[in-house]
Amino acid sequence: MNYSKLFEPRKIGKLTLKNRFIAGAVGVGFAELGGSPSNRTVEYYRARAKGGSALIITEVTRVQDTEFCTPFEPSLGNDKFIAA
Repeated sequence: MNYSKLFEPRKIGKLTLKNRFIAGAVGVGFAELGGSPSNRTVEYYRARAKGGSALIITEVTRVQDTEFCTPFEPSLGNDKFIAA
């Protein structure tokens, strides 16, 4: 079986992916209790990027801090989280 297409670039709208490998969303829950990304969060996504995935879909992220699935999910409920 020929898998060469997996390694070819692919476009999604204006975005060009270097290959067709996509890391799907996984709720790892490595954020700090308040929703800030931890070093473990950063290392998790860094490892996925080094693995060669052209696209990484991140885990569930809360958009308001009053409602969430788990206390250790990342947050964008406050501007202080954007830089991280």
